[in-house]
Amino acid sequence: MLTKKLRQSNVIKDETRDIYIYGFNLAISAILNFVIILTLAFLYRRPLDAAIYMLCTRPLRTNGGGWHANSHGLCMTLHAVAFSIVSWASFWVWEFIPWFVLLIVHAVCFVITQIKAPVEHPNNPLEEEVKSLLRSKCLLYMSLIITGSLISIALNQQHIAVLMALSAASAVGTFLVSNRHDDL
Repeated sequence: MLTKKLRQSNVIKDETRDIYIYGFNLAISAILNFVIILTLAFLYRRPLDAAIYMLCTRPLRTNGGGWHANSHGLCMTLHAVAFSIVSWASFWVWEFIPWFVLLIVHAVCFVITQIKAPVEHPNNPLEEEVKSLLRSKCLLYMSLIITGSLISIALNQQHIAVLMALSAASAVGTFLVSNRHDDL
């Protein structure tokens, strides 16, 4: 509808119509994903969990790719489920996970990121130069997440450290299952 309105107003040309439709779909999906996670965070009374989850997963998924659902609805549903699992799991297990286990989780995530990121999609092949740049960004983000987790441990904020580790694992996990192109 937005594209049609812009076309009728001569703001865009017919030949760019599909590009605008694609861009609007992505923007609306991103906004809805954010609103869903924020809504869940307030329902769970865990807004800090949502902020940390989004800070850890968004840059990794944006730059590293990963598994893609065949519809925005399924994507949003799986994103909401992933956030819910990460939030609740971190809430229930943070007291029982020693710091060295978190370091192991982070190390595994870092290695997977080094090997798998960025994940190419058949509809979007990447040139080697772009792959190298995106991998470097993902490794930088993983390094920041690990640093944040270590600082949280040092400040005796184990829940935040666990939340960061689980959030990173959630994002990096999509790199592992991304070779399936017979998606749901």
